[in-house]
Amino acid sequence: MAITSTEITIEELHKRQAVFAKKPEVILLKIFAMGPLEGLERKDFNETATDAKHASEAEKRGLKFQAYRVKGDTGLCLFKKEPEVRVSRLLRQLANRGYVYTGGHWQERPGRGSVNTLEFRLGGEEAEMSQAVRQILEKRRFNHCTVWCNLKYGDPQDQSAGQFRLDTINLAKGLVTSEPSRQLVIEGNTYRLEADK
Repeated sequence: MAITSTEITIEELHKRQAVFAKKPEVILLKIFAMGPLEGLERKDFNETATDAKHASEAEKRGLKFQAYRVKGDTGLCLFKKEPEVRVSRLLRQLANRGYVYTGGHWQERPGRGSVNTLEFRLGGEEAEMSQAVRQILEKRRFNHCTVWCNLKYGDPQDQSAGQFRLDTINLAKGLVTSEPSRQLVIEGNTYRLEADK
């Protein structure tokens, strides 16, 4: 596990590792540094509102909002900027575990350019993924792969509504290449990287 901050205490780490007790309900694949992808609509992004929401979630869970980095979060960073990663087997793994592609969008993010988000849900209403997006996931090797695992409240205003798990897989700079790589695979309630075969 790639923990790079000296501010992560054992207590903080244990609180964040509690995420693995739940199976993810939602898995987001975010693709950076490739411009808007075909078939995805633009969605506005309010970074200030998003940061405020995440800060509130961290406070409710007793987490140190900026434990990993200056930009706050509420999750466990499982992998951080792992190089040379493919996700070509991930779509099949998601389908075999009951996740369906429910749609996607792209946003213009300050300092990050276009960010494409693809959503997979357990038992959701299936949407059609464009062939262009499918080929990016199946044929490219990404220079960076970061995985965040998060517990979210079903209703942010009502803690009794329960929590669900939302994972985010960030992928950047995808290239078509035959150079060696590793595969991101799902294993139980977590992920691992294995040598590409």
